[in-house]
Amino acid sequence: MQKKESCLLFHNLRLIILLLTASLLLVGAPVKAAVDEQKLIVQAEKNYRRDRPRSFASAVRPIKQDSVYYPLVRYWQSIMKLRRNHPEAIEQYLPTAQSPYLAQQARRKLLEYYAGKKQWQQFRAAVAGAGDCPQQIAALQMGKADRKKLRTLWREDTKMNSTLCLSLYQQAYKKQILNKDDVWIKIRSLAGDKKLSATKRLLRYFPKIISYSKVRKVVNRARRYVQGKHSLAGRANRELVMIAAMAAVRGNPKTAISRWHKFSQYFSAEENDHVWTVLATWAARWHREDALALYRATTGKYADEHARAWFVRAALRNNDYAKVLRGVDAMPPAEAQLSAWRYWRAIALQQQQQHAAATAELVALATEEEDFYGLLAREEVGHELVQSQPPPAAATAVNAPFAGDFALALAVRQAGLASLARGLWRHAARVEEVSETQLIVAAHKAAQAKWPLASIDAANRIDTAATAHHLRFPFPYKQEILSHSKKRGLDPAFVYGLIRQESRFMPRIVSSAKAQGLMQVIPRTARAVARAHGYHKYHVSRLKRVDTNMTIGTTYLANLADNLNAAPAMVAAAYNAGPSRVKKWYRSSEELLIAIENIPITETRLYVKYVLANRLHYRHRLGLEVPPMTHSISQSIHSAAL
Repeated sequence: MQKKESCLLFHNLRLIILLLTASLLLVGAPVKAAVDEQKLIVQAEKNYRRDRPRSFASAVRPIKQDSVYYPLVRYWQSIMKLRRNHPEAIEQYLPTAQSPYLAQQARRKLLEYYAGKKQWQQFRAAVAGAGDCPQQIAALQMGKADRKKLRTLWREDTKMNSTLCLSLYQQAYKKQILNKDDVWIKIRSLAGDKKLSATKRLLRYFPKIISYSKVRKVVNRARRYVQGKHSLAGRANRELVMIAAMAAVRGNPKTAISRWHKFSQYFSAEENDHVWTVLATWAARWHREDALALYRATTGKYADEHARAWFVRAALRNNDYAKVLRGVDAMPPAEAQLSAWRYWRAIALQQQQQHAAATAELVALATEEEDFYGLLAREEVGHELVQSQPPPAAATAVNAPFAGDFALALAVRQAGLASLARGLWRHAARVEEVSETQLIVAAHKAAQAKWPLASIDAANRIDTAATAHHLRFPFPYKQEILSHSKKRGLDPAFVYGLIRQESRFMPRIVSSAKAQGLMQVIPRTARAVARAHGYHKYHVSRLKRVDTNMTIGTTYLANLADNLNAAPAMVAAAYNAGPSRVKKWYRSSEELLIAIENIPITETRLYVKYVLANRLHYRHRLGLEVPPMTHSISQSIHSAAL
């Protein structure tokens, strides 16, 4: 009897073990499959990049049609066939492409292929069917092309980095849509702006105009060249002198301006117009008193966005609000609608005693924008500075559909293909068809996946910004940031605002300048701070660690605050561009808002505005008092000051 019971017990235990094993296998199978697919997609990407069709085919064979990665596999397969002169593969792929972003990339590659092969009939057919094709590519079709659009694109192209566009510019030149003057003016503009890589790419397609080596030599020795004596016989010699003056003014405005005064009598009115526009713009950037006088020598024909903007900034520095108003009103409508120019136009109207028009402009800006200028406008008209609403129900983020390029981007990022993931996500967040609900869901999903860069990007696109306030200004690493801010006596909202702008809370991110981690600390700066404060455990390899990065970053920030009287605008500018530059830019007698607007480096100027606006939003989120914007940009960033 006991033997039978023992056998039965053994049999039952065995059955239970088998059932548990089977259930574990069933639960674990999808996880293992997902992990395997990640490895396969990484292998496939490597073989796609190295153009190894057999290894690629082997890697993607196990990936099924219902896999999140399958749209990417189909795209890669079609591109690899295109590389082997099978454009029909792309034409077959496009109608059934599951990813709008990848479809756009495939169409670009197809157009580049046809342009490279000089197959313009096929090119025109491909463009004609491009419902999702970017407008600038569609403008380049060669048959019944809109020549005005093509010439506009040519003038606005400052990178010359598209082989497709360069091939088409070459064709447009052969068909006399573009002429020799157009090419010379483009060379002058690019080389004068010291964009040598773009100049080199352009001259590969127009080699008979002038050799790149001559242009490079002049640009690299611009100051010496402009001080010399040169023959002005022939177009090339004249252009090189103009290029030298335009390139020299970036570092030596006094020399370039004085020398051009002597050269100008030998050049045409149109040539003088172009050069004086560039010289006036750089004079304004370097805060020269003669900037507005130099602008008077121009007609505005060669004024681009930068020239128009620096005319207004020079007028602000001179407190000439009539010229501020005139400068903003002369801008194209899309440019004049930027929040900066709407704000300064309203202030100019106030100064001109047109109070009703100024108030209407400020109320509209305060209602529509919540950036730096929107916050300033809210203060001017007495609106609540920071507006937010309770987060939407969690069920919205969980139950709403999540698919398409957003889902593909998250999966691709988890596989380690960060650059492709960013492209997919950025495109998905910007298509016109994306709904507010989809953006909220995407922002939540990215936050759950610990990808704050993508979460903030999606949240920034939500029209009802107050609803998305908690998503746009999240709290990653809250304990570490609050702790280090308190230890250095810094306003935690300022530190949060700076990190949001520096790294979007990505602890392992590295910039092109080798700045690392949450606070984007440059290794050279980190070593100096570590030595000065006795951080003996510091090593450059630790900069991607949150604690080390915060220790070094907040210490450096506190040092800047002490040396610059803790004025937030100047501290933020110094953190981005270095304290020595800031001391040159800022005059203590100058109104701080005008000083911010006149920061010469575009990246630093925008950076300061973003950090200061972020600070107020984070003070609201942290439950701290939200001071007036003008108070916030001038008072100390030490925590006890507010």
